[in-house]
Amino acid sequence: LRAALRAAEDELATHRASVRELTRFDDLTGLLNRKEMTRLLAEEVERARRYKHPLSFLRVDVDDLARINAQHGTAMGDEVLRSVAAVLRANLRPIDQPARYGGAELAVILPNTFASDAVQVAERLRGLVADAASRTKHAATPHPHVTISVGVVGIHESDESPDQVVAAAGVALAEAKGRGRNAVVAFVDLS
Repeated sequence: LRAALRAAEDELATHRASVRELTRFDDLTGLLNRKEMTRLLAEEVERARRYKHPLSFLRVDVDDLARINAQHGTAMGDEVLRSVAAVLRANLRPIDQPARYGGAELAVILPNTFASDAVQVAERLRGLVADAASRTKHAATPHPHVTISVGVVGIHESDESPDQVVAAAGVALAEAKGRGRNAVVAFVDLS
């Protein structure tokens, strides 16, 4: 009886762990979901303040995803989001945390990264997304031209809250989109 009870408890613990994992990730992209990203960002902001480490945050928008959905269908739009997510996953450090922020927007937490370095990361990602999209155009199925716009914000020993970090990255992202898309803008450059 004890062995059966122990086996049932182990199975329940395994199921609970599986459910916990499912609630952390976005089903479409496989990236962290917004809720988990928000929780991790709060931890990273606190850690950056406590240990006086740099921290940067990217807000990434897939340019013209609504147009892609309208012209090519939502299945193609979903494929575009998955491919951009794959580029992020494959080209970030293990400590970086990419997430789906919502809709066509993704986000990346970059621990131990100054804003100037985060701009370089964002530019590299922007180029890699465009390169990946241009390579798939030669496949049998025509793919739309895909680019991303990125807003970058960095904190270092500041009193900024996680909400202020996200908002500042949003302002920088809006400026990147306002400059014609396929651009990277750092919040510090807007001061």
